[in-house]
Amino acid sequence: KEEELETLQKDIENKVITRTQKIEEDFKKMENIASVDALTKVYNRFAFFKELDKLKGKKFCLIMFDIDHFKDINDTYGHDIGDFVLKELCQVVNNKLRRGDIFTRYGGEEFIIIFPNSTIQATVSIANRIRKDIENHDFKKVPKVTVSLGVIEVKANTSQEVFLKNVDIALYKAKENGRNNAVIFEEE
Repeated sequence: KEEELETLQKDIENKVITRTQKIEEDFKKMENIASVDALTKVYNRFAFFKELDKLKGKKFCLIMFDIDHFKDINDTYGHDIGDFVLKELCQVVNNKLRRGDIFTRYGGEEFIIIFPNSTIQATVSIANRIRKDIENHDFKKVPKVTVSLGVIEVKANTSQEVFLKNVDIALYKAKENGRNNAVIFEEE
């Protein structure tokens, strides 16, 4: 009887271990589906705010950018080509990022990158490299793609509402300055 009980116990333990592993795998898949944009394969807005929560009380930098005249791309070439441009652009940008940088599709053709361990100077340098790489990239299906970028250094005590508004202001100044450039947010 003891051997039989021991065998049953081991069998139950193995089934529990296998089931636990399956639950953990399914949870990771579910978490990925909830956090990653299906089209571009970068983080989505939900994941962005989750990552921001981890940075409360810390200093970090942000780049907010969007594709210049993206509506024209969709209207001229179709939404399937617009989707292609979004996916291709994300690959170009991902190649410029470091491990630990958080790249997010914020909405439509608007993106935000969080730089947890960066200076404003380094972030501006990265923004300009991203801008140039996108401008020089052969998107094959459209003639030329450019982006406008807003850059901000977030102080440890700045509210989320304020720094998101400020980086948005910097982005719109980049557009007002003729597009295809990066602007640092400066207090007025």
